[in-house]
Amino acid sequence: MKLLSSLCLLTLCLTLPSCGMPAGGEWMWIALIALVLFGGAKLPSLLGGLGKGMFEFKKGIKEGDRDSEDKDSEDKDSEDKDSDDDESKEGE
Repeated sequence: MKLLSSLCLLTLCLTLPSCGMPAGGEWMWIALIALVLFGGAKLPSLLGGLGKGMFEFKKGIKEGDRDSEDKDSEDKDSEDKDSDDDESKEGE
């Protein structure tokens, strides 16, 4: 079993292109190795956890963007208020 997974890993390393994403044949080897290493029963739970992690990551990025936009608008409002105060002091 260990020899088979080592052989599959070696084949995978030799068939992967030196740069870029794997093509169709390489993805089949990756799936086969994952199936051999983790087994058919555990693979769905691993992929489910990966999907949840990706969802949480994207959610965090959106919240961070929203927070930075809110902070930028607050900074702009405070700058506008400061400039209005300066103009009213100059007019007196």
